[in-house]
Amino acid sequence: MEPVAIVILKQQDYMNMIEALKQKMPLVFSYDTPTKEEWNKASSFSTENIMFTKFERTESGFFAGANRNNGLKVAMEKFPNATHYFFFDGDRVPDNLDVKYIEQLLLNYDADCCLFTCENGDNRAIRRTDIPHGIVDTGCMVSDFYSCGFIISRKACEKILNINNGNLFHPNFNGIWGEEDKFLGIQLDNLGFKTIFSNKPRLGGKPLTNADFVKNYDISLQRRINLMMQYGYPLRPFDKYERLTFINGKPVSIYIGDSL
Repeated sequence: MEPVAIVILKQQDYMNMIEALKQKMPLVFSYDTPTKEEWNKASSFSTENIMFTKFERTESGFFAGANRNNGLKVAMEKFPNATHYFFFDGDRVPDNLDVKYIEQLLLNYDADCCLFTCENGDNRAIRRTDIPHGIVDTGCMVSDFYSCGFIISRKACEKILNINNGNLFHPNFNGIWGEEDKFLGIQLDNLGFKTIFSNKPRLGGKPLTNADFVKNYDISLQRRINLMMQYGYPLRPFDKYERLTFINGKPVSIYIGDSL
C-alpha cells in the first residue's frame, strides 16, 4: 500500500498532524481560505512530501466536503502512484497510526474503506469503542459513515469521481453541515465497495455537542434522500427520519416518510 494523507484545515494548528504523520506517508494539507499570514507560515513548512494547497471560498457555510475534494485532486496529481488516501480533519490527530495494521485489515476484510474511531466521548465512538474492528452496516445505518478520519482506496475514489463529475464528496451538500459523508458511504455500498471500521487509531479532538447539529441539518438530510432517489439507491429505514430539534438536550427524530 502506498498511501497519501489529506488533511483539511481551517484556522487550525497543523504541527500536531505533521508530527503524527510525516514519517508514515506524504501529506497534502488543503487550507480553507487562509489569511496571507497563515498561508505564508504554512508554506514555510512545505517539503517534497509535505504540501499545502489553498481552498478558496467566496461564501460562508460548511465546505468540508469541497475542501476534501480539493485536497484529493492535488494528491492524485502530485502523487500518481498512491494506492490509498487517508483523510483527516485538522483537529482530529490520530493516536499511534499503524499503517501496516490498517493495510492488513483492508486485506482481511477485502475492503476499500476503513473508518477510524473518535475518542473523548464523541458520539461517533458509540458502538465501536469496545470493538476492535468490523464491517460498517450502511444498509441499516447501525454505524454511520463519518469523514473526520478514514482511508479509501484509489480504485473506489476513481469510481465515485466518475459518477459525481469529479467529486468524491457530492457538491450538493456544499454550504450546509451534514450528510455529505453518509452519502459517500451509501455510494460506496451501492457500488459494491466494502467499508469497515477500526478502533486503532483513535482520533483526538473535542467531542461533538448539540451545537454540531446545526439548524439546516434537515435540509442536508432531504438533499441526501433526493440524491439517493436520483441515483436509484434504495432508501433505508433510517432515511425516513430526520433530527430536526432538541428536547432536554437530545435530538428528536421526526417522521417524514409519508412526505417522500
